[in-house]
Amino acid sequence: MGDFMEFSLAFNGDIELIQKANSINLIECYFGTASQNPVGSGRPVSQMANVDRRGIEDAVRLAHSAGKKFNYLVNAACMGNMEYTGKKLNQIIEQFDWLVSAQVDMVTLANPVLIDLCRKRYPNLKISVSSFAMVDSIEAAKFYNSLGVHEITVRNGIERDFRLLEKMQAAISCNLQVMVNQVCLYHCPYQQYHNNVISHMSQYTVDEKISTNYCTLHCLLQKYREPENLLRSTWCRPEDLHFYEEIGIQKYKLTDRNKSSSWLLRTADAYCSGKYEGNLSEILNMNHFQNKQMMHGKHVSKTDLKTLRSLMQLEIDIDNQKLDGFMEHFLTHSCNLQSCRDCGYCRGFAQRALRYDAARLERSYRFWKQLQRRAWRFEHIGMCEARVGRSRQCNGHERKGGSGNQADRICLPIAAHSG
Repeated sequence: MGDFMEFSLAFNGDIELIQKANSINLIECYFGTASQNPVGSGRPVSQMANVDRRGIEDAVRLAHSAGKKFNYLVNAACMGNMEYTGKKLNQIIEQFDWLVSAQVDMVTLANPVLIDLCRKRYPNLKISVSSFAMVDSIEAAKFYNSLGVHEITVRNGIERDFRLLEKMQAAISCNLQVMVNQVCLYHCPYQQYHNNVISHMSQYTVDEKISTNYCTLHCLLQKYREPENLLRSTWCRPEDLHFYEEIGIQKYKLTDRNKSSSWLLRTADAYCSGKYEGNLSEILNMNHFQNKQMMHGKHVSKTDLKTLRSLMQLEIDIDNQKLDGFMEHFLTHSCNLQSCRDCGYCRGFAQRALRYDAARLERSYRFWKQLQRRAWRFEHIGMCEARVGRSRQCNGHERKGGSGNQADRICLPIAAHSG
């Protein structure tokens, strides 16, 4: 691998992960956050390990002991305008004061207000612009560069637009960073809304957690219906990172914080060595709820939860050796100028490289399609005639507003709240 490559690795709350990953030379930085974060981050509380401030401080010290850095995430895309209130600003300032005292090296932000605040009040704290800031043009990159940020993680979806990335990096003095193992839908139409949804989900306490959302369900459906969507996504094989080096990009981000330590170490070893033999799905972040609960247990039985988790696993193998030469196409072709269906390039490689049980995939697709229709048909929204006294719930509904004894009130299906 190139001498100037630098990788940022997700911190999942397990201090042993850092102890082991410190031996990987190309790991330059770890990124993570505490569970209770007044601003929020880019992942729901319910999908993250419970990490307190002391856990972050221990992680920072351990990273520093090996000459590596720690990047703290405060990158919620939306705060519901709370950043304009004195109470929330005081909480934010208190958090930044703590980050400085904990000797955190960098903070990831998506909110321009917080970027301006951090730059002026904490000039020695480096700023990493989050992918949630949706930087996907030369002008946007130049704007954030003018604010004095240290690095910019580009918007997910442009990582294979090599001509654009080269011009963006050439136009700025800070570093561009790309996520190389994230498997989001190509130019996902839900992306901006999903960023906002999970930002708010990251601001809940553990007791208030909501475990799934509209966007994730639709994402799964697209991948089950057309498995080639996995290849249309803009991840990069470890063997193809040199294409980024050749256009001046040297910083790479490895996700995700909800993965096990063994999974993250395997992924880090693969990308830092520049090779992986076998099934790429073992190092790509393509299963959103691996080992995590997708619904509240009080609404779904343990047996159903086990079935749901199983059905959410995309059991699709990606033969890495069958993708030799795959990335070269994107060096000279812009996917923005042609429909994926008209192009067919990724579909051709998918037929060679993807291995899966078609019948099982079809069963899973039908299951999730049925769940989508039931959970999001909105037919339950209306007046409820059940008389349940002071209870907040009525046979599959969660009511909003009204007094305890009022029979008629607005109801929403529980499924729409908890998945």
